Amino acid sequence: MALAEGLNAPEHRGLAVRTLGRCLKELAPALQERLVALAEGIVHPAHRACLLHALGAYIGELAPALQERLVVLAKDLGDRRRLQVMEGLVEHAERLTPALQELLVVFADECVLPEDLGKALEILGPGAGQLAPALQERLVDLVEELDTSDRVKALCGFGRRIDKLAPALQERLVDLVGALDTSDRAEALCGFGPPMDKLAPALQARLIMLVVGLSGSSERAKALMALAECIDRLAPQLQERLVAMVDGFEPIDVAWAIRILGSALARLAPALQQRHVELTEQLIEPRHRILALAGFGHGMAGLATALQQRLVVIAETFNHPINRTRALSSLGIGLAALTPLLQERLIKLCERIDDPHYRAEALASLGAHQETLALPLQERLVLLAERLGPSEAGLAALQGFGESIQCLAGPLQRRLVVLAERLDSPQDRILVLYAWRANIQGLPAPLQERLGILVEGLNGRGWKRAAVLALGARVAGLAPGFQGRLITLAERLDAKDRIVALECLGPGIGELSPELEARLAALADGFEQPVHRARALAALLPMEPGAIADYPPVRPHNRAGSRIGGAYDGLQIRPQRAWRRALPFF
Repeated sequence: MALAEGLNAPEHRGLAVRTLGRCLKELAPALQERLVALAEGIVHPAHRACLLHALGAYIGELAPALQERLVVLAKDLGDRRRLQVMEGLVEHAERLTPALQELLVVFADECVLPEDLGKALEILGPGAGQLAPALQERLVDLVEELDTSDRVKALCGFGRRIDKLAPALQERLVDLVGALDTSDRAEALCGFGPPMDKLAPALQARLIMLVVGLSGSSERAKALMALAECIDRLAPQLQERLVAMVDGFEPIDVAWAIRILGSALARLAPALQQRHVELTEQLIEPRHRILALAGFGHGMAGLATALQQRLVVIAETFNHPINRTRALSSLGIGLAALTPLLQERLIKLCERIDDPHYRAEALASLGAHQETLALPLQERLVLLAERLGPSEAGLAALQGFGESIQCLAGPLQRRLVVLAERLDSPQDRILVLYAWRANIQGLPAPLQERLGILVEGLNGRGWKRAAVLALGARVAGLAPGFQGRLITLAERLDAKDRIVALECLGPGIGELSPELEARLAALADGFEQPVHRARALAALLPMEPGAIADYPPVRPHNRAGSRIGGAYDGLQIRPQRAWRRALPFF
């Protein structure tokens, strides 16, 4: 606290107060008061608004007098700055004193411009249920006074937590939605979706009727998107109304509706599941069928075998490799839930794709979800990868196996490691290791040792650094020999790269052998500059349980070589496969 008080620049002091504010609850009362005094000394409106926004989640830990001293600081700010403060305070409004809760409503009421009032009500709406009943009613009164465009914004905010309001206020808000025209009503209904199942049955039915009553299929599809999260928790007759509504959509909107509802499909009644499949079969254009199939992947486990078979038949109707690849990418997510016969039919589809790049993409999706496949089917997938060889397509296939490589039979794991060893490019090897990083610990120690030798054989400082960053965060689960090789690589890096490597390896230090722990500690203590030593030693401090900081494998480039993000220098990937996957959806 004394260090924070000694800072002169407002931005430095503000940063210190925001950082210390995260542990307000643990501070002694005297230190809490000194922190509030520091905040009061920050007079620049932008810095003050940013500070109050950051402290909003923690202000409830203070005594009432200190809460008031902080919130009162917002009184001198303009409307736009106040909005920023309200955003930070509203999430934990129930911890504020009644007087300060009222002050939040006063801030909204004092907004000069209607658009600022609309934004203020949108911010306060989700937390309105934490306020006193009289304050809730005042906020709804303000919503009723707004013009249409600003009212829509406010309704979206209130809709997200409408279940926390009193029943009478819920009805008034639903009445306001019903009074809007079609396009505005669709936008407002988007905010009411997630908590709809917690409302009274009569209100649920009214909201569903408002959705069904929208004039255009695109507006209804937009509102349906908001309901996807809770549709399986609605009454069966309401679910039926929503699914029946899809019948009247334009084909593209039917496809989008099925895609949107797919996440909840496994939890719907069998009759409604069957209707989804029928709607997909009735689509004529391949692009619409492809879009609809994308909604079924995660819900395959909840479908009857007959419905699964009908979806596979749809995938088998595609002749163009792009369409077949996209269908396999969607249904491949649910590969583990299919019967062996249906699994084999999907693998046959993959084998019939002639273009190696599209086959690799389909294979990557199937390989990522092959954990329940019988050994002969696993062998066929690995054989497909082997036929692609050490090429760009082979690299894509190997990356796909990373999510479930630990589920393969031992000989098949060995064959994939051999494929990785045959890759000529250091970059390709690192990309494979990065894709496998989460499950390398599931490989036998001899195979991990071979991957360690693969890493050790990389030439060039940049590649060694990239290998440590790709695997270092998961060092705790690796075989001891592999762990030692990674630490050896870190020891050979220059000072700047060693710091980054330590930040990656540090979280796993508690799982290493005493010898490797000592080597990491010595590495951290070997820096001459104090700032480097401090950063390196901080990297070895324990993180929160389960916290793993994975680094991206490369810094991507486009064809012209301009950097477009990432963490590494001097690495490139070939983006054609990503373009092929992304462009059709535009």
